Amino acid sequence: DFALKYTHKKGEGESKVYQELSKGFVNNEKMNLEILKTTIQCVKENKHKQNIIAPLHGYSFKSFDNYIHDILKLEEKESYKFYGFGLGGIADTKKLLNELWNVPEGFNQKLKSLWIVSQLTKNTKEKIDTRKLHVLGAGNISLIPLITYFGATSSDCNSAWRRANDGDQEGDNESK
Repeated sequence: DFALKYTHKKGEGESKVYQELSKGFVNNEKMNLEILKTTIQCVKENKHKQNIIAPLHGYSFKSFDNYIHDILKLEEKESYKFYGFGLGGIADTKKLLNELWNVPEGFNQKLKSLWIVSQLTKNTKEKIDTRKLHVLGAGNISLIPLITYFGATSSDCNSAWRRANDGDQEGDNESK
C-alpha cells in the first residue's frame, strides 16, 4: 500500500519524485495488479513463507468489488492465495462522493465515515471467505467496533493515539 496522508517524513510530500510516484500508484488498478503478480512470482521463485496481504483500493463500492474480483482471478490464474486483504484509500472520507458510496441523505461527516468504512468492510469480507481483512487507517476510533463486527481482523487506526496527544478525545477536530 502506498501511504499518503500521515506518513510524510523529512519533506518527502513536497518531493516531485514522490508526487509522481503517488500519482502512478493511487487508483491505478492495472499497475497494482501487475505489482501483485510480480509479488506472487517472487514468493514462488524464492519459496518465501511470508503472509502477504494484498491492498485493495477503489473510488466506490463497485470499483472495490471489481478490483477484488480481478485479484481473485489473478490468484486463480497464478495458483496462489494471498493471506488476506487490506482496505486502503478510505481513511479520509471527506473526499469521497456521497453519490458513489450511497451515503444516506442527512449523514454528517462522522456518520458518512462510519457508513462507508463499515459497509465496505462488510462487503469485502463476504467476498474473501475466511481470510484476514486489515483496514488501513480506519479513520477514527468510532469505527473500530463496527469494522470488527463486520469482519475486519485488524486495523492501523492512529486516531486514538493522536486524540490522546492533542486532547480531542471525541475526535471533533480530525485535522490534528
